[in-house]
Amino acid sequence: RAEAEALKAIRADKNKNGKGGNAETPSRPFVNNKALLQERLDDIRLDPKFPFEETLAFVAEKELEIEEVEDDLKREVEFYNQALNAVKLSRKQLDKAGVKHMRPVDYFAEMVKSDKHMGRVKQHLLFEKQKMEGFERRKQQKEFKKYSKQLQAEKQKQKGAQKKKVKELANQYRGKTPDALATLGSSGMNKKRERATNNEAKFRQSAKRQAKDKKYGSGYVKGSKKNSAKSSADMSDFSTKKNKTAFPGMKAKIKKRPGKSRRMNRRSG
Repeated sequence: RAEAEALKAIRADKNKNGKGGNAETPSRPFVNNKALLQERLDDIRLDPKFPFEETLAFVAEKELEIEEVEDDLKREVEFYNQALNAVKLSRKQLDKAGVKHMRPVDYFAEMVKSDKHMGRVKQHLLFEKQKMEGFERRKQQKEFKKYSKQLQAEKQKQKGAQKKKVKELANQYRGKTPDALATLGSSGMNKKRERATNNEAKFRQSAKRQAKDKKYGSGYVKGSKKNSAKSSADMSDFSTKKNKTAFPGMKAKIKKRPGKSRRMNRRSG
């Protein structure tokens, strides 16, 4: 009754001040009618004569004691633990009363939603998945394109710097004397020689390899077996001692073996 009277007073104040009411709307008065609350509680309270399996109403044995009420995670964990404990105790009471509350192994329950509806749900999920994959693919392509542009800009920058350096050198030696240009050319040739020397040092053979090449030859090298006029006329390696056959027109000086009597005389003498 008190609550209804308070609501009537608020409505009357709004009608008095117009549809919008005052700029400062009065706050709703605090009403704590314990007698009326107890009456409403008695109306919805279950009769304790009813058995537990009819009501399935379970009251926790102990109240919750939460140290940090504002911490949502801890509060929800406490609610979960209290509900879990209530379910365990309720199952014990149902087992004690002989009431079956577990689903049989061969129990078949029809789905609440039809296969057609679940097919639409599956199709929607697949569409969302493809949509996300396409978004990720486009994002990667965009990043790759951005990286390619940066790389191309860096190359263009390096190319421009090199071109500028060459232009500065050209301007530096423009109008110089031939000696200065020769100095520039000699410096370039020196750099080439240094690179060639470094390459030779890098691929230099060991002393053992050189000795074997000198003794057995270094194997076939492309172009090494081609004769020239100079190599054909070179007879420095030819030895008449090793080659018993003389050239045509030359007399062969071949020592004959002495006879037996001469050999015997030499031995006895």
